[in-house]
Amino acid sequence: MIAEVAIGTAGRQLELQGASNCRDLGGFSTPDGRTRWGTVFRSDCTSSLTHSDVNKLAERGLRTVIDLRDASELDRARSVFQGHPFVTYVHEPFALPEPDQLGNPGYFTRRTLPELYRSILDSSLAAVRSLFTILADRRRHPVLIHCTHGRDRTGLASALILLAAGVSRDETLDDFMLSNSCLRTERWSRELAAAGVAQSVIDHVATVQACYLEEAIAHLDSVYGGWAEYLTLAGVNGPRLEAFRSIFVEPLSSIAS
Repeated sequence: MIAEVAIGTAGRQLELQGASNCRDLGGFSTPDGRTRWGTVFRSDCTSSLTHSDVNKLAERGLRTVIDLRDASELDRARSVFQGHPFVTYVHEPFALPEPDQLGNPGYFTRRTLPELYRSILDSSLAAVRSLFTILADRRRHPVLIHCTHGRDRTGLASALILLAAGVSRDETLDDFMLSNSCLRTERWSRELAAAGVAQSVIDHVATVQACYLEEAIAHLDSVYGGWAEYLTLAGVNGPRLEAFRSIFVEPLSSIAS
């Protein structure tokens, strides 16, 4: 486990050469304590990680990588952890509408990000169950979760993880918004502009806004009765949820000592 550091972008972010949005989900307050450092990481794509990057993650004891990307994205950018001798690689895609169109710059012109988030949540119950099955197994930790930019699908997965751990909605939103500080949005904006995407669309997709996650949580509230009921519907039952919390949440008694 890594040593405790100050909470914030600099404190959470792992400095890697091949990924810009890799960070630790530890240190958030819960009613019973705080989320444990060095246990769950979130990241953008792992296909460009260098040998040095992999060593840094290995030094943190990484055991499992969960890839939320669609199969078509894997074809274009294979994870360095596929076939890794010591880290278990799990492909558990969060479902996207029209995944075959992901490489098309016009993909984001046909839907807003809040619409995309709602679709992902509604279509990914089986993946959420698998995700929490891994998170509830102490032998699988530390765990790294990622998609392409580590922002939208990973942002939703991370929000569910933090909420399930007892982190407040405000702090869950704080973590979501850190992607704007970590991601190399200028490069992505240039690539979209070069592909002929309108500036209004670029402004919409190049960064996240608080309302995106707020609307996703409101969707969970209105359609499912809340995040807890959503997880129950996904098959994340009481014992599994408690097993996850026992791993990820460091109790107040341990912090005090």
